[in-house]
Amino acid sequence: MMLDPIWEQPPKRVPEALLAAFPEVPSLVVHVAAYRWRRGRTILDNLAEHNTRTEIRQREQRYPWPTPEQLDRFLFRTLDYPLPLSKTPHMREAAWRLKLAVERQEPVGVHGDYDADGITATAILTSFLTQIGVSVTPTLPHRLRDGYGITVRALEDLHREGIRLVIAVDCGITAHNEAKRAAELGIELIVLDHHEPGNELPLAPFIIDPKVTRHDPSDLPLSAAGLAYRFCCVLVDEGMGSQVIADELLDLVAIGTVADVVPIIGLNRVLVARGLARLRRSPRPGITALCAVAERDVQFLTERDIGYAIAPRLNAPGRLNAPEPAFEILLTRDLERAGALAEELQARNSERQELTEVALRHAQAQIGPVADEERILLAVIEQADPGVIGLVAGKLKERYHRPTIVFTKVDHVFVGSGRSIEGFNMARAIRAVRALLVKGGGHALAGGLTVNASQLSELLTRLQQLSAEWLTIADLRERLLSDASVRLTTLIPDVVRSLDLIGPFGAGNEEVLLLTQGLTITRIRQIGQQGEHLELRFRHNGTERRGIFWSRDPSTLPAPGSRVDVLFKAQVNEYQGTQTGEMNVSAIRLSASGPA
Repeated sequence: MMLDPIWEQPPKRVPEALLAAFPEVPSLVVHVAAYRWRRGRTILDNLAEHNTRTEIRQREQRYPWPTPEQLDRFLFRTLDYPLPLSKTPHMREAAWRLKLAVERQEPVGVHGDYDADGITATAILTSFLTQIGVSVTPTLPHRLRDGYGITVRALEDLHREGIRLVIAVDCGITAHNEAKRAAELGIELIVLDHHEPGNELPLAPFIIDPKVTRHDPSDLPLSAAGLAYRFCCVLVDEGMGSQVIADELLDLVAIGTVADVVPIIGLNRVLVARGLARLRRSPRPGITALCAVAERDVQFLTERDIGYAIAPRLNAPGRLNAPEPAFEILLTRDLERAGALAEELQARNSERQELTEVALRHAQAQIGPVADEERILLAVIEQADPGVIGLVAGKLKERYHRPTIVFTKVDHVFVGSGRSIEGFNMARAIRAVRALLVKGGGHALAGGLTVNASQLSELLTRLQQLSAEWLTIADLRERLLSDASVRLTTLIPDVVRSLDLIGPFGAGNEEVLLLTQGLTITRIRQIGQQGEHLELRFRHNGTERRGIFWSRDPSTLPAPGSRVDVLFKAQVNEYQGTQTGEMNVSAIRLSASGPA
């Protein structure tokens, strides 16, 4: 079972002087923005130190408040604030090597990955290099045939085509054997990766990874797409192409950044905001076609649309087969071809959803009831499609708030995909069991690993031991951190819409979560085709607001007439020309205190 979450107290009100500096902005927005600015700077400063979220929150309380100028920039100048060039080591040296390739008219290989971030990063480099006159051969791995990252086979194929310079983007930082083979073939390898390095680096001439030296903190949260864009900007500074050409690719940067669930803070927040503006203003034919099949209006596209509609469809081909259709739809200028590719991606996504549900049922049956003291969830489903086990792990992690790894059999090995929580660093765990693995790697909250069948049992035992050593029962309780305590009367459309100034939202800059206390539930009504959702009515001091609680059984809630506290995200509902503020409910508990 999932343990009851911990409701943390909302932060105290920001200094009055800061509120007074923005008289035209609702005080709630200034309050939340100031904390988000401070939190973003704290996360950025702590990425190099691998601190936990709890440690970051503690340090955040001691971090200085933004000046009015800094907060003005955060709220109103996201789209026009100038960005400095990257200082990540080897960026400029690799740019010089590309400049030499342009002068010599050398062909260049670009090897990416099969997920949305790897695909968009590959598309960014392919598009930019092509426009500056480079002959580019893009290569993406097949999940079943190749597995994650660059392969010896791919390098040998590129070598046969006469290519002696290859950029590995979104992969390569742990590719020791592949880098050695590249050197044997006379291929110069540029590693452009954002994943955590191992204890040793591959022997490649150019290694560009912000996490290797942590030299430029602004680059640390970047996705592969963001890193590829930063590289293009350095190429421009070295006289190749123009900033206009690079900025035309910001739409792909936004898609890759949101899809990879990296922190939307600092530079990432700027890149996503600018990319969204470009997506709405000048969408590619492929994006227009994807929005059509996903029933989204491209002119009003949001980061949520990327995360829940665009990214899953770009990910689907690579999860089930070959990722090339997703790559092609991003670069095609043919409207008819874009429409056909969108339909193909739609079909693959539907297939992916069905396979995920089947695998989830099998994993749930194998795990069975989850005891309170169970620290990690491990499932081995021999018949699951390897492209969906990460999704299954993610769903189980969300359901039980425990690190989860799901394995399936591929040929003679078992492939696993993990999703984690604070306190259990997945990349660190994979490094700790490296001796048992064929290969593995990832981030703090997600990772992949491959193990021989003969080692699987020992691996599962060791992972159980690590979870027992690293996690406490308290770690298994989700912590709900609200941004502010408000009254129902605060929820008017103008105030709710102003909260969008704090976006784009995502990891590290989540949608604003508000707390209101001492409400009375006046109605609970089941809605949806199967009655799976709830419409609620809340009242306090004569003010009433509507709330929607998604995927919730009414038997789990206090009865009508109860006094409750509610955590929610505010939204504007428009019905028959009338706009009202309402509540997208995240959690409800019986109230132990009076109104806010």
